[in-house]
Amino acid sequence: MSDAALAILRKIGSRIVLIGSVLFVLFAAQWLVFRCPLPFVASLWSVDSYDGTTFNTRYRIADGLELSGRLEGKDRGEVLALLGPPPKTDKFPEHGLVYRLGPGRGWTSLDYEWLLVDFDSDGRVTTAEVVSD
Repeated sequence: MSDAALAILRKIGSRIVLIGSVLFVLFAAQWLVFRCPLPFVASLWSVDSYDGTTFNTRYRIADGLELSGRLEGKDRGEVLALLGPPPKTDKFPEHGLVYRLGPGRGWTSLDYEWLLVDFDSDGRVTTAEVVSD
């Protein structure tokens, strides 16, 4: 192969690496801003759950609660003191507490996302999970 051909291949290769790096950074930034689970912050949790928020704050806090297991072992009163009373809904009547998070994440979503909290016979949280309807 000639030196000119090798130079062209190197140039193409470096552009591919640059494009791949830019795409990786963009996807990572998108995940950090819109998807990364957040720790519980009461003022952010209290944002209206009907329409969601631009940065999916309530969803991400619910993800953080689910991943951390922070609610597990708490009684109903402790959960209500932390999260406030859930909105009235007829969805998921078999679960102890049902919190609406907002429309499902994604470009076009017809479903809503919910935080479901279940209790054992002693009134302690056994599971807290984020689901779609």
